[in-house]
Amino acid sequence: MKATSYLILVVIFFSCQKEKIRNYEEENTYQIVTSLLDEYKSYIVLPPMLTRPPGAKNQKLTIQDSLWIYKYHYNQLINKKTIAVNKNIFGVEKNYSFRGKCSIVDDKLLEKFNSLKENKKIDVSKVTIYGKDTLIQYKEEFKKLPWSGFNKMDLLLNFSRIAFNKEYNKAIIIVGASKGRLNGVSTLLYLEKVNYVWQIKCQKGLSIS
Repeated sequence: MKATSYLILVVIFFSCQKEKIRNYEEENTYQIVTSLLDEYKSYIVLPPMLTRPPGAKNQKLTIQDSLWIYKYHYNQLINKKTIAVNKNIFGVEKNYSFRGKCSIVDDKLLEKFNSLKENKKIDVSKVTIYGKDTLIQYKEEFKKLPWSGFNKMDLLLNFSRIAFNKEYNKAIIIVGASKGRLNGVSTLLYLEKVNYVWQIKCQKGLSIS
């Protein structure tokens, strides 16, 4: 009888521990996605370039030209934007490395990241977007629309599986950001949680289209 009771307690303990870990992973996953969504919004708007506004005839930039450029850039920043997030977070298909970019990444964490081969899903409704911008879930049927649906959104974000350390204060993820079918980048990121906020500590560009 005692042995049976002990076995039940052990099963309950490990079940609670497993549920606790699952909750930690889910909580921090949405924290990271929310943080990166806010980070990548700046990718929508290019920095002001020192080029003449349309119709300008002068070869040299004037003060009025410069004011026009920065006014245009400011208006682009404050305009309401639509950001789409893919609910499918993809598995890691090959081995990645920060070699030559970042020496602070733990090898075991990188090894764990490279082992996350299976795709998973996230609930986009649990992702927070700040300000007046709109967040939508990317739908597969968008691919069949003109411009692959990019006329319905300003930015599409795709996320890979996330590898966490045991303390859930370090993580590795790949982010794909696209403004068009042939206009995007993908980046390998190493993040640390500092004062309860996830921050990018190292990044390595993977592709540009």
